[in-house]
Amino acid sequence: MNLSEVYEGIKNKTIAVEDAQQLIAAARVMVYSAGKEIEYAKSRRELPEIEFLSK
Repeated sequence: MNLSEVYEGIKNKTIAVEDAQQLIAAARVMVYSAGKEIEYAKSRRELPEIEFLSK
């Protein structure tokens, strides 16, 4: 499930708000972590390998 599906599920009331909040919280952590990995790789002049971004 991707974030746009979560959004649609909230709009259509096919996903519970509590479930959506948990999915969004997990996505927030993933995006924050990816940002930190990118920052670190940039400081080392490397290309990061972030699996969910390369799909």
